[in-house]
Amino acid sequence: MTASKYPKGTKIAYIEHHSGKLVEDKIWLVRQGYYHMPSDDYLHDENIIGAVIDGKRVANDLFQIERKEIIERATQQLVLADQWAAGSTEAHDYST
Repeated sequence: MTASKYPKGTKIAYIEHHSGKLVEDKIWLVRQGYYHMPSDDYLHDENIIGAVIDGKRVANDLFQIERKEIIERATQQLVLADQWAAGSTEAHDYST
């Protein structure tokens, strides 16, 4: 298991799972690859937007990379769905 990027007590920014709001709060506990937050959210490195380090906001590149990959996959899936609906591509049939 790799070491966590942020230690306990680091102030981070993230999107809260329950409310969908942007939150800035201190990490309550770091355990088994998860960051435990006071809001009961459990985060991985790719869920953290950035951290406040020495009074400055520092972006987390992993958050940006992960979100861009999600958008790319979703875009590819939407293109395939449109092609299928238009009859211009065949789906793999695993039922036979």
